[in-house]
Amino acid sequence: NASSLLPALAAGGVQLQWQLGLAFGNNVYLDDIQINTVQIPPALRQAGFGVYPNPFAGSITVWHLQPPTDLRYVQLVGASGQVLQQFGWAGSGPQTVQLSTAHLPAGMYLLRIGYANRTVLRKLIKY
Repeated sequence: NASSLLPALAAGGVQLQWQLGLAFGNNVYLDDIQINTVQIPPALRQAGFGVYPNPFAGSITVWHLQPPTDLRYVQLVGASGQVLQQFGWAGSGPQTVQLSTAHLPAGMYLLRIGYANRTVLRKLIKY
């Protein structure tokens, strides 16, 4: 018995295709199917990444819409310019990067995201 659920993009949404390979004419019933959708904010779609939450408390997550192929580093920088945390990659980086910030005092921080051909800065506030 082999079955697979194959999502495919279609104009106007997502198309689901069910393929079933059973012999002997058995009946197959699909039950309790739940499809959840997520609205992507326009700013995230335009920039290709998001940093949340901001303001933050215990952690920050950098989330890319697509897995980045040119991500080189993510740095959390303090108000004095000191690099507090840094993650680096030689090739492609992960789709999400989580920075633990529970040990940091309240204040303003800078997140520096380095790609192969550009650097992006985001101001962050810890409460």
